[in-house]
Amino acid sequence: MENKTENPNLTTCPDCHKEVSIHAKVCPHCGREFKNEKAGEVRILLIVLGIALMVIGVILILGIPSCQSGKAFITF
Repeated sequence: MENKTENPNLTTCPDCHKEVSIHAKVCPHCGREFKNEKAGEVRILLIVLGIALMVIGVILILGIPSCQSGKAFITF
């Protein structure tokens, strides 16, 4: 959905090109469904963050060798 109107609360429907509320889930003129784009962005961000945390965890686990003295140290 692109915002080509002067009113910040309205956007233009990509199918019928009529003005629609930015909060609408369906265009009242032609019935096109609008996807929640921000929810998709948040989901991708959470996936990337989760992968980054797993990679950091693996690096920390593999970076701590076991010593015979019972002490462990981190090498970078």
